[in-house]
Amino acid sequence: MKKLSSWVAPLVVTLGVLAIDAAVGALLALLIGIPAWIGSVVLLLALLCVGVIYKPGNINAGVAQEVWTGVMVKKLREALEHLGWYTRIPSYDEHVENDVIHFVELGGDPKVLIDNNTYPLNVQELQDGDRAVSLANFETEATAISDKELDTISYDKLGSVKERHKEAVAAEIIGKALHAIAPQTHSEADSPVFVTSGDTAAEGGRKKLTLSDLLRLKKWFDGKNIPQGQRVLVLCSDHVQDLLSVSETFLRQYNLDNVNGMVGRLYGFDIYEMSSSPLYDATAKTKLAYGAVAQAKHKPASIAYHDKSMMRATGTLKTYSSKAEEDPLHHRNLFNVRQRAICMPLRSKGCTAALVSATA
Repeated sequence: MKKLSSWVAPLVVTLGVLAIDAAVGALLALLIGIPAWIGSVVLLLALLCVGVIYKPGNINAGVAQEVWTGVMVKKLREALEHLGWYTRIPSYDEHVENDVIHFVELGGDPKVLIDNNTYPLNVQELQDGDRAVSLANFETEATAISDKELDTISYDKLGSVKERHKEAVAAEIIGKALHAIAPQTHSEADSPVFVTSGDTAAEGGRKKLTLSDLLRLKKWFDGKNIPQGQRVLVLCSDHVQDLLSVSETFLRQYNLDNVNGMVGRLYGFDIYEMSSSPLYDATAKTKLAYGAVAQAKHKPASIAYHDKSMMRATGTLKTYSSKAEEDPLHHRNLFNVRQRAICMPLRSKGCTAALVSATA
């Protein structure tokens, strides 16, 4: 019964349309002085021709609208929700005002006297100062979407463009954050850049990371009195692969499910993984500029840091758009975004280090 009713209604509508069409054709025929049946037949034939020409699936249908699957294949990026190393850094969002943060630069510690017998005591002044930090600008280039294009596609391209702009900015903020945390150049006392000491990797060109290299890193953090539980190590992909091949403990931890991107814990470090790591000149032990193109002697680094000695802040997000109705020359919509954000060490010494693959 249900099957019958599904085609009865369309049939009734179709017959009604044909009857009206025949009546109109007959009336027109009588007005111009020809037999009524000729007018009805001619108009019916015209209606059928129109139906054939614009029948869905017909070759001419592509002129009106192109066929799209509606499936959008996005660019692959780091899973932002798994970048737990970034969320470990204290957020200073609430202190942002006009995209600037003011820090109090402490003027040093009071001098401690032991078994003092001299009085009166000297008076020591601790001079504190203001340190203003402006948040960096992350801007996207505008994307143009013509009205004509929007008329011929079956998915929400404008919504997709807006989403991609925001995701691209977020990925750059994360990448720039790890680069900012990493030491600029080697200083054994303040910010070391250690090189690996293992065998040559299978792909050649570099030496593997070893457990002895991690122990050396641990010793440096011990010497700075950095508490365990506040030590974070973000491994590059090469060094993750190296540890998986030499440490059964790390291998077992790596295979466990995690919700924040932590892939293991060794020697007091909470270990995370990130594929887009800062690049270093392995010979000079110096960090390349953010976004630099790697040469043969340049290697990705793993970065270790004291999480409480870092800061991050997100400021103003602005979206910019113009409508095609306001563009009489190009008939296009434009969209881009600007996000203010920053991530950086709060202290310049004794809170961050790097591990770089030595050239083999």
